[in-house]
Amino acid sequence: MCLLHIGTRSVRVRAGRGCSHAKISWCADCRTLIQYEVCMRARHALQPLHVLQERTSEFWEDITLQSLQLVYQLGHGGLPCPKPEQPKRTMVLMHTNRIHTISFQYCGCDLSNHANNLRQLLQNSWYPATCTTFKVLELYHLLNVVDNINVHDFV
Repeated sequence: MCLLHIGTRSVRVRAGRGCSHAKISWCADCRTLIQYEVCMRARHALQPLHVLQERTSEFWEDITLQSLQLVYQLGHGGLPCPKPEQPKRTMVLMHTNRIHTISFQYCGCDLSNHANNLRQLLQNSWYPATCTTFKVLELYHLLNVVDNINVHDFV
């Protein structure tokens, strides 16, 4: 992404409570705020499939929420679980904006209504057999019906 799109002038970034003045990042999906990484991780705890960029000395480079140590909590929509299952797991997940590597934990508390791991993934609109989101499956279905595209060409 071109730096001119975001702006070339020096940017004053306001630090939230608990933010260190380290690297700044920007969300290409939210398209609103330039924030410090700690604030960006907290802001995206419920949106693990957004695309982030980090400011280097010369330009913006893509980073992942996993590189910011975000662990997405299933069973609670990203909110903290009182009894998360250990260990933390990693999944490669295809979404409409890119292929993501996500760190996550299954819910182990009673609030998930004893949903098994498969059900927790499905409740989050992640289809486990192909490691895709439901939005990707809907997009493929639309392109298959309208343009007769096959899976090989889609991926």
